[in-house]
Amino acid sequence: MKLLETAFVPRTTVQAPFKWSKGDAWKDLVFTEEQPFQTPEVEQRWNEKKELYKKLKTEGKL
Repeated sequence: MKLLETAFVPRTTVQAPFKWSKGDAWKDLVFTEEQPFQTPEVEQRWNEKKELYKKLKTEGKL
């Protein structure tokens, strides 16, 4: 989608082609302590990025 190139007025919106799943069953897969979809490597990278963000924020660089 080339919204920035084709929008001719401010606040132009485009409807995404995605549909939310019906019901709330998907939440059982995402909002769990285990997070079965996430590998240990992904979790480690996430935690490293989170710590870097905290550090940069306390240093006033964000």
